[in-house]
Amino acid sequence: MIKKRGIKVMTELLNLKGVLVTSQRIHNGIGIILQTESIESYSLCPRCCTKSEKIHQNHRHIIKDLPFGEQPVFLEINRRQFKCSRCQKPFSEELDYVGKKRTYTKRLAQQIIQEVLENDIHSVASKGIVTTEEIERMLKDASSELCDSKPSNLKRLGIDEIALVLKLIEVKEVSLSLKEMHELKEKIRKIFNKTDDWYTGVFKIGMWLSRAKKYFLRSHNTFIGWFDEIIAYFDNGTTSGTVEGINNKLKLIKRSGYGFRNFDNFRIRCLLNWT
Repeated sequence: MIKKRGIKVMTELLNLKGVLVTSQRIHNGIGIILQTESIESYSLCPRCCTKSEKIHQNHRHIIKDLPFGEQPVFLEINRRQFKCSRCQKPFSEELDYVGKKRTYTKRLAQQIIQEVLENDIHSVASKGIVTTEEIERMLKDASSELCDSKPSNLKRLGIDEIALVLKLIEVKEVSLSLKEMHELKEKIRKIFNKTDDWYTGVFKIGMWLSRAKKYFLRSHNTFIGWFDEIIAYFDNGTTSGTVEGINNKLKLIKRSGYGFRNFDNFRIRCLLNWT
């Protein structure tokens, strides 16, 4: 057991409404285990909404929570079973921070879902916090909560775009290699679009290169040869894309005119394109 001051500090660090930390243990190779109790001594019957304080049974089990630094955190919770004084039927209390028959807290599920949206299921599961089965269950729970909401910011797709999407799905089902290559392509795009600092960028690109070497050997070698220049992008987010676009446009103007014998005419034609 920990002292009262320690209980207060650990409860504040845990930051779960209505939850009190009663003890803590640290196991090497496992993480931090916090034993918790509900602050309220009663619960409402889901049938008749009667307040009940008569405990019928105690059901203790361990769930996963947000990690503390690099240490995994587990909560030993007690989902108490009360007996209603009016309808004389037992019921289990509702815990706001964890769903029924779930082995993780709701806030952990929200963080994992956000990481999956930015990466993929297997890379998130490889961190060892949750399994792929738990991630799939999180996504299913989230989709069931959103099924009644109306979609917003929809993009209108043409027939050709829909056909392309459907064809891509078919190809990914047939060829696991092409599926992996497409996921790697989307992954590197997200790295450059959503990474703000070079330290994180270096780490993510390093992870990407370890997977991409099998499928994109030439791209892998290019990344290695120009690594310093590539990671410099994360300092200010600037690229040579604008210059390359202007250069390409100049070549297009020259080709569309079948060449210009007079440089002044070519210069005027180029300047007119950007006025």
